[in-house]
Amino acid sequence: SGLNVGYMGTVSIDYADGKGPIHNETRMTSLGSLKLIKAVKRMRNNKMDWLVMEVSSQALSQHRVLGVDFEVVGYTNLSHDNYHYHGSFENYRDAKVKLFKQANRRILGKRIGVVNVDDENGKYFERNIKHPVGYGIKKGDLKATDIELKANGSNFKATIGDEVYDVKSNLPGMFNVYNTLCAIGIARGVGLSVEQIEKGIASLKSVEGRMNT
Repeated sequence: SGLNVGYMGTVSIDYADGKGPIHNETRMTSLGSLKLIKAVKRMRNNKMDWLVMEVSSQALSQHRVLGVDFEVVGYTNLSHDNYHYHGSFENYRDAKVKLFKQANRRILGKRIGVVNVDDENGKYFERNIKHPVGYGIKKGDLKATDIELKANGSNFKATIGDEVYDVKSNLPGMFNVYNTLCAIGIARGVGLSVEQIEKGIASLKSVEGRMNT
């Protein structure tokens, strides 16, 4: 894309220094507040354009990302395996929704929320962001059609309005079609072109810690 992008996730962290991602020794999806501030400062010193973050429900409940100016946020799905910390599935869902509420409070921000509307919980996220973009296969503003699933990836068309994306992904499985739609919605939100997005998806060979060795 030509942009200098930082990344924070469970498996790795990329400080936008041109050296690529390194192992996240904490194994925390979202760092503690002080470590998070230090990491973001380091990325800013490296002239980072955008930061992509995985944000856990625990971090949102513990206010670890309070003060982060989220411009575009995304929702994929909720796992029934992850709610035990919160005591109930509803509490888990509400904790996740806090990400959208936090982004929506930034009046001068983009306030874009990219939401899986094929998922029954999507409506809780859509209603808490000023500019929701729904995606899915059955319905949504951004839809996948002509899906061809292969052992080593997938091909499909993604359409939103007059825009058509010819998607060639190296990530197999229907769940990755959904994840790719979410990525397209977020990339559109930060201003990337159709060509930049198509090339970015095609260039991703695997996701570290996700079905790779």
